[in-house]
Amino acid sequence: MRIEVVCPKCQGELELSAPDDKIHEYYEREKQRGFELEDKELGIEAARFAKGFSGEQDAVAWILPKRNLAGAQGIHGLERLYEYAYTFEKLREYGPTGNKILEVGGAFSLITGVFAMSGNELTCVDVQDWNLTLPHVKIVMCDVLRDKLPLPFEHFDWITCLSSIEHFGLGRYDDSPDVDGDLRGMQILRKYLKPSGLMVLTVPVGEAAVVYPAHRIYGKVRLDKLISGFKVLDKRFYIGDMAIVTFKECSEEQAFAVNEGDYAVGCWLLQKGKEPGNII
Repeated sequence: MRIEVVCPKCQGELELSAPDDKIHEYYEREKQRGFELEDKELGIEAARFAKGFSGEQDAVAWILPKRNLAGAQGIHGLERLYEYAYTFEKLREYGPTGNKILEVGGAFSLITGVFAMSGNELTCVDVQDWNLTLPHVKIVMCDVLRDKLPLPFEHFDWITCLSSIEHFGLGRYDDSPDVDGDLRGMQILRKYLKPSGLMVLTVPVGEAAVVYPAHRIYGKVRLDKLISGFKVLDKRFYIGDMAIVTFKECSEEQAFAVNEGDYAVGCWLLQKGKEPGNII
């Protein structure tokens, strides 16, 4: 497995304590964006998470210090609009009202109120504290990997998980560290869906990578593991177009070909399968 940890300033190679692991550091792209590596321990931790992409021939870890996260969005600050549009389209298609919906990573989401005002019963779960009071909306602050939701299994008709699962276990939001937190998180959430319940999932896709500690980028191998235990009813992909500073729909092949730490956006409508997924 090739493990590359991309950071902006260091030169040469950093040896890891684990046998046969070596971090190859190369930087020009990130240096131009003004990012700095805070310490070498961050590189070691990033490589550990990159190794978690078991089954990928190549795994890449891009180091992104926390102090740079707020300014690192660029065009990707617009992707949520396309994720919202996809979610509303599928909700309208499969039954827009009278649903029990679990919104994962819903803190500060713009669609929370729309869901609630559309005649749905909404529960928002996030590791971040979010002081919001709306009719038909319940806010639950918890770490899904560590804390059991105060709700029964098979409770929800829908789960929306928009650009959230890729953060699980990376510690960006002071959540519990877990190399396979994304895979475990999906199987935990699956338990709360009713039989044949639906999930809208959106994640970054492209060359498999960990942008540590920000997010994961899913290649096809890791993505198949992520959605194990679900049936794919629909999927759609969007790629950034800097010429017009927006996203446009693209093919699956184009989406997974994006590399060098950039990513396309993948959107899926999933249905809970009869058997749980195998994340090993």
